[in-house]
Amino acid sequence: MPGGVQPLGSLAPTHGGVGVSSMDSMQRDMLSALDFDQKKQQVNDAKLRAVAQRVEYDEFEKLVLGAHLKPVKPRSQHAADTSKPFDCFVLPKYEPKPALGPAMPAAALAPAAPMLPKTSNDFLRVWRRQLKTPEEKFAFLRKIEPECLTSIFRTELEPATFDGMIDAIRVCVLEPAKDSPEAFARDADWTEKWLLHTSKISRFELTLDFAEKRTSATIAGLIDLLEQACAEPSSGRASLRTLYRL
Repeated sequence: MPGGVQPLGSLAPTHGGVGVSSMDSMQRDMLSALDFDQKKQQVNDAKLRAVAQRVEYDEFEKLVLGAHLKPVKPRSQHAADTSKPFDCFVLPKYEPKPALGPAMPAAALAPAAPMLPKTSNDFLRVWRRQLKTPEEKFAFLRKIEPECLTSIFRTELEPATFDGMIDAIRVCVLEPAKDSPEAFARDADWTEKWLLHTSKISRFELTLDFAEKRTSATIAGLIDLLEQACAEPSSGRASLRTLYRL
């Protein structure tokens, strides 16, 4: 080895000096401290800007949380031109096929039949939400025993609901009977009982006061049919005109 030239290993300090690993650790600590100070300064600057702008608390929080973020540089024209030749190559959207389970039986797909109501709330829930046509409403009424009406409507029967009931009976009982009086026979007994027990609902006088005029006309037509269809007189049937103010 030429004179005056020391080997590389001899350049490392041997007595009380600082090693390479110690220098790396100090450098990392220094960079971490500088980064912390920089973020702290950025947060303080963001707070001062937010106070100066008098922003709301939500905006203030956003400014503070995003103080250390850097704006994204706009894409250069060169980068934009580079991607143009590949704009036409678009992969189709992948949509995974749904797993095919066992086919549901037809009975499970059919809507459930309305349950018989026990209270006015039960009745109105089905009446307003599930029944859309007069035929559906009449089928629902037909399942309810007329004797149960007073226990279902303990307080009162709303005039609008009463109008809807009578209209369903008009469509499914009164109108068909005009073309075929014999068809009324299957509903005559139920119709008489329904009119009689409905009149016994609490505060029914108020229900009649606010019912529509065509409701009274329909009831009159039903009573006429009852008198024509039933040869034998009935005390209940005779009182219907009085109960319904006809």
